[in-house]
Amino acid sequence: MSLPTDIPVSCPPGLEYLYYTDRLHIYKDMGIWEAIFGIRTKGKYKIRTKDIEQVYYAEEESNWFFRNCCDPSNPFGVKIVDRSNKEVIHLERPLACTFCCSPCCLQKLLVYFPPGHLAGTVEQEVQTSKFSIKDSAGATVLKIKGSDASDCCMSSHTAKLRILNLDGQVVGNIWKHWYNDEDPNSDLNYCGVTFLPTMNVRLKAILLGASFLMDSLYYGI
Repeated sequence: MSLPTDIPVSCPPGLEYLYYTDRLHIYKDMGIWEAIFGIRTKGKYKIRTKDIEQVYYAEEESNWFFRNCCDPSNPFGVKIVDRSNKEVIHLERPLACTFCCSPCCLQKLLVYFPPGHLAGTVEQEVQTSKFSIKDSAGATVLKIKGSDASDCCMSSHTAKLRILNLDGQVVGNIWKHWYNDEDPNSDLNYCGVTFLPTMNVRLKAILLGASFLMDSLYYGI
């Protein structure tokens, strides 16, 4: 996929692929130790558009102990690089216990772009399964409805979490698709995010990061 040429100069470097995109799929490369023995290795991911064109590659940075003994609470970093292997987005998830509702144990993801510059955060709300998307100034700009049965639209092979604007309108979804051996057109397990094509490109990048957090918490990316 060639880099779009008619992108405004205000678009952060490396996010040009997101400008016209309304859907991203995240595929994990399953290593032999994980596929056969269930031992989690550092995740490696291909990030593709809805046309199955790869635009980014991502690699997890995490500790063996936390990956295999503290799931789904394990802290991690994710390095997202473009097609020239330049890092354009960096994700950091601090360690936080998922087994209590104390404010000190709420889940949080920090999204940096360019790397080293905080662009926004994904923060769990107190005693709920809902999350706030915040900009670099800490202002809430979007919401994510969490994993409660009443909030999560599920079918036999797909689960969706809704992305809402501050007026409560649905502006996208974070979703997980599981392999369906009854469907010959079904692909492997993957997760993804959909959003309005006109959404601010910075929000699209933060929601891409939110996909990693939601899938780690609820679906086991």
